[in-house]
Amino acid sequence: MKLIIFITIFIFGTQKCLAQQVLDWANGLEGNGSMGFSTISDPTGNVINGGQFNGTVDFDPGVGTYNLSSIGLADMYITKLDVNGNLLWAKQMGGVAGLSGANSITKDASGNIYATGTFTGTVDFDPGPSVSNLLSNGVHDCFIAKYDSNGNFIWANSVGGTISDLSYSIKVDNTYNVLITGFFQGTVDLNPGPGINTFTTVGFKDVFVLKLDMNGNYIWAATAGSLFDDSAYSLQTDASGNIYTTGYIGYNADFDPGAGITTLSATAGPSAFIWKLNSAGSLVFARALEGNGGSIYGQSIVIDNNGNILTTGFMNGPADFDPDINFVQSLPSLGSNDIFVSKLNSLGDYVWGRVMGGTSLENGYSIEVDQSNNIYVSGNFQGTADFDPGAATYNLTSVGNNDIYISKLDPNGNFLCAGAMGGIGDDQGRCVHIDAFDNIHNTGYFTTVSDFDPSPSSYTLSTTGINSTYLTKYSNLLTGTALTYTICEGASATLAGNGANTYSWSPPVGLSATSGLTVAASPTITTTYTVIGKGNCFNTSTLITVSVKPKPAFTAPTSPQTVICIPDSIALISSASNTNTIFKYRFAISTTYTSAPYFAKTPGNYYAIATDTFVGCSDSSLIIIKNGKIPPNAYITSHTYINALTPIDTITCFQPVVNLVGASDTSGVNITWKSVSSNSLYPNPAAITSLNNLKLIVKRNDNNCSDSSIVALVNQDNTFPTAIITSTINTELNCSIYTASLSAIFSPSNCTALWKTPSTSTITNPNTISTSGKYILEIYNSDNGCLKKDSLNIIQTNSIILATSNNFTVCKSSSATLTAQAIGTLSPVSYSWSNGQTGSSVMVSSSITTNYFVTATSGSCIGTSAILVNIPSDIQDSIIAYRSCNDNTTGTILIFAKGGIQPYKYSINSGTTFSSSNSFTSIPFGNYNVVIKDSIGCLRQTSVSVSAGNNLPTPKFLASTKNSLGDTIVLVDISIPKPDSVAWVFPVNVIKIGGTMFSPIVVCSDTGNFSITMKGFYGNCIINTSKLVRFAPYDSLTANYTNANGIKTFSLYPNPNTGQFNVYVEFYKKQNASIQVWDISPYKHYQQNFYDVISITLPIDVSFLQNGSYLLRVIAEYDAKNKAFIINK
Repeated sequence: MKLIIFITIFIFGTQKCLAQQVLDWANGLEGNGSMGFSTISDPTGNVINGGQFNGTVDFDPGVGTYNLSSIGLADMYITKLDVNGNLLWAKQMGGVAGLSGANSITKDASGNIYATGTFTGTVDFDPGPSVSNLLSNGVHDCFIAKYDSNGNFIWANSVGGTISDLSYSIKVDNTYNVLITGFFQGTVDLNPGPGINTFTTVGFKDVFVLKLDMNGNYIWAATAGSLFDDSAYSLQTDASGNIYTTGYIGYNADFDPGAGITTLSATAGPSAFIWKLNSAGSLVFARALEGNGGSIYGQSIVIDNNGNILTTGFMNGPADFDPDINFVQSLPSLGSNDIFVSKLNSLGDYVWGRVMGGTSLENGYSIEVDQSNNIYVSGNFQGTADFDPGAATYNLTSVGNNDIYISKLDPNGNFLCAGAMGGIGDDQGRCVHIDAFDNIHNTGYFTTVSDFDPSPSSYTLSTTGINSTYLTKYSNLLTGTALTYTICEGASATLAGNGANTYSWSPPVGLSATSGLTVAASPTITTTYTVIGKGNCFNTSTLITVSVKPKPAFTAPTSPQTVICIPDSIALISSASNTNTIFKYRFAISTTYTSAPYFAKTPGNYYAIATDTFVGCSDSSLIIIKNGKIPPNAYITSHTYINALTPIDTITCFQPVVNLVGASDTSGVNITWKSVSSNSLYPNPAAITSLNNLKLIVKRNDNNCSDSSIVALVNQDNTFPTAIITSTINTELNCSIYTASLSAIFSPSNCTALWKTPSTSTITNPNTISTSGKYILEIYNSDNGCLKKDSLNIIQTNSIILATSNNFTVCKSSSATLTAQAIGTLSPVSYSWSNGQTGSSVMVSSSITTNYFVTATSGSCIGTSAILVNIPSDIQDSIIAYRSCNDNTTGTILIFAKGGIQPYKYSINSGTTFSSSNSFTSIPFGNYNVVIKDSIGCLRQTSVSVSAGNNLPTPKFLASTKNSLGDTIVLVDISIPKPDSVAWVFPVNVIKIGGTMFSPIVVCSDTGNFSITMKGFYGNCIINTSKLVRFAPYDSLTANYTNANGIKTFSLYPNPNTGQFNVYVEFYKKQNASIQVWDISPYKHYQQNFYDVISITLPIDVSFLQNGSYLLRVIAEYDAKNKAFIINK
């Protein structure tokens, strides 16, 4: 069965194909004024754009805003968008009184971005916080700048003289060398470094090519020129490092930068040139496209995948497109300025030339090729222009003064398509770019309102500025409407395309061919095919799913069958697991199907057909019915049995195979055995090796009638016992250990166990093993003859086992006694230590933690061990002394310690007496010798003075001073020394709702600034401290934050908590931030960093901390805020 499916691809030859092209997106930069000069893409499809702007311009083409304001008259910009046209970043470079613009950008294989153009005055080319100024020597100088893939500054250089020098194009070759081209005037040093490489023009303006290394250092420069104006506008490189340049010359010019002379002619008017240099800057060839009474200017150059050279620009008057002076390929100009496209081969020889235009002004600013070597040209045109360079006509008409166009030719210069974009103002297309996916990107600038969808649909951008940059992306591949068709399993469908030039089909599975207008699809399972129809300007991809419905799976009556073994009819019975399946049957000589049940009484051919009523697919099977006779008789001859179900034999290790023999009194029979459980067939006699229940089948050879009434049962008892060596003592015999012991478990319990030595002799006592080797355990079951083994290797070494003293922890330079003793009856034994001492007991002293190694030797026996002597870190102290607040004769000493081994004891009388408390109060004025002793007796001594000159204790508490109405605030006493007790004085609107004496929790019922006072009680003294706390409505609080770049919102909840809580922070702008948890000592317990975020939602788990008061800190680039919280588990 075949199903013919026609798929309309909708590709319309040389119709307005860009009008059919999908506009992925179009973006404009709104502001005072901007112009896009160059656009490129990276391997993932991100778009990089460069140009110039003045005033304030929003570089975010989406709903957001990212304004940049020019520093000088006009600033250079570089911006990067993702594949969907969303802003990734934008950078500006400019100076207060300067002017700069990126005429061309490019990138290297590592993603670094390079820009070139012109600047005046002083311009900072570092878009970051640092400054990298360049100062122009003349009216205009050339710059070359390098940035990483994120727009961060790497380096910038400039070249130029005292007049005007401009760079129009930049490229990077395969070895990361940087090349630029443009024009210069007068005498110019083209070496941007400390060296000097000066060049002087022949006429007013000359062409230059400059090559720098990846770090911006000078390699070489080449120049060419005539007595008149000359300029280069575009540059390309190839895989070999050759450089190609195009532009124009005003008169005859020498293009050999070396000692030779290669003159190009421009006697009748300016001529376009194509200049090829090798990687060393030496001339390969130079070619001219001469005007025959008119002018021709080269604006853009590209090298296709076959090394052919393509240029575009504009011409007025006829021009000769064959650079060979012996041949003429003259094409006329259609109006004032017309677009031309020239193709030369890799040797610079003429291939073809094309002209497009009308009676007004048209210009070719940019040329590109795709992976198929199709050619794209972009620029601007006026009025009505014919974009088909052949005999046919394809007119586009501008809406305003200048409109943008994109034109596409095939590799032979034949017209494929063209499209126009623009509005009533002046719109310019300056650069066309084809990305790695053959998508088309275009940039330039527009005025007022312009439509950037070349199809009958409309997508307009508008600007209120003088002009605005536009960036557009057009898809290379359209997607057709997905189609689905259904066939039954085993059928085929014919898929046919419609409307394209060529077709490719994939995947190949189930297809009769992978190309052509029609293909036959016979998949075995549901398959989705992709057909790509290729037209002139773009391709269309359509998905066609061929859904395969399965034939019904069914079991037909076995063929051939016998009608009468005992005279009777036979029922033809089919079955299927699918309940939607119905069955019908017919005799071969009949055409009528009869529904089941069906009984065959006549020998012959029958057909069963199954139909799945749900999916509608059917399948059939042939059944052959033969005559039959009475079946033969059968019996078993090799074993005695009581009845058909009596076991007749058992498989054991003694008897691994049971042989069954069947017989029959009827001659001409075939005898087999069949397993009742698995339906496996065995020949007669049957060799059975496992538990089985078998039928004896005796079948007549003449009619298939059979007897299978006798059943034989074969038991199985050949399970091996278990034998596991479960425990061993000393599997290694050495100089300290002389015997090993073995034990085992096994089952069943009636088995016997034997141990054997490495020489296989029997062991009577496995508990005393004194010889190395492999020992074997054998477990034997005498009931079924099965044997199981396990084994273990006992090894012999010459090692000594050492008993050593435990590791020590002692104070620095204290002594410790280390001991080692060899186990066993070895004599004599010598001991050597890693510090050079000998003997079984040594005394050591060290100032650092040391691992001491000891080696014991006795004859050929040797053993090693190690003892660690741990020296803790030195005790460090922090001592605070203050005078009492109620008299002028006593004071308090507080001692804080770290290092050593806690706990500490403290003394202020040179160690005469020690206390576990670090606080000594009401002590008379005087000098005190403080001693700190740790748990192992290490000491730290220092002195302190208690006098009237000491400070009084100062209470302090922590509170967030800016809060929203309704926030809960934790007040935390952070006084050192800590008062005996505190009392809090709250204004009437501030209410305590929980917490402790030292850390109360409060809320406020009103907005305003409120003073909270903490009274610290030190003995009989009361010392007060106050803090102003603000409660404000949320919006008011946010608006009055002093740092508009900092933290906008900061919340912590719940508070108090069990150590598990949530934090939410929102910033005014993206920035880096850190969230930290501190105690009041202060000590930091937790930190997590975030990068380039606008907000943070973070669950924090510090439940390992003890109950108490803690501080949550948010430290950002432009701000920092704290919140206190309480852990109460």
